[in-house]
Amino acid sequence: MSARGWMDPICLGLLLLVPASAQVPKVPDAAFFSQDRKVLMRQCAEEALRLDPKDSHLLVEYGDTLLALGERPKAEEAFAKAVSAKPDDPQTHHLIGLAWLRKGFRPEALKAYDAMVSVELSGRYERLKNILNKAAVDLIAAGEVKVAADYQERSYQLDKSDANNFLEFGRAALLAGEKDLAALYFARAAKADPDDVDVWLEVANAHAAVLLRNAKQPAAK
Repeated sequence: MSARGWMDPICLGLLLLVPASAQVPKVPDAAFFSQDRKVLMRQCAEEALRLDPKDSHLLVEYGDTLLALGERPKAEEAFAKAVSAKPDDPQTHHLIGLAWLRKGFRPEALKAYDAMVSVELSGRYERLKNILNKAAVDLIAAGEVKVAADYQERSYQLDKSDANNFLEFGRAALLAGEKDLAALYFARAAKADPDDVDVWLEVANAHAAVLLRNAKQPAAK
């Protein structure tokens, strides 16, 4: 069979997710972008997937749109196809976790993050300490304090010298109202690299961000 007549089964599966009736004008005008929000969301997501059906991350984003539209079964189908395309890609699981998390589906999100930190990294450029840190930052911001703290502790045990990871998590913890956890990781960052001016500035900036946010919030009556 010629290359022109052959299509990867996964790629074909992605294309089948997009309804044949979905059409976007070749040159869409302002009226197109002024239509009903839900209709526009769907058409834009479908057009993006049509333009690049081999991108598994894009497929997750498409599923995220379907989830926002209340079409959970179709969203789950898109997520499953994305994982099938790249089962050992941490970013695919990360995007799925974010999609569930932002829509309020906590158990589904935690399952996706667990898959994210459990992928086989042999031969990949990603490092587990950074994957754990990324998961921890997302989850502390969402109020999943225990799981986030556990992930970050695992990251810390893998490398006790990564001040940047500690600062990133410390800032996220501080903004989430977890002051003790933030203080722990700011201290770990300072211990890891006490002579780096950026460590001290990042701690100052994190507290400044909290002050600025609090100043913008209306005072409680």
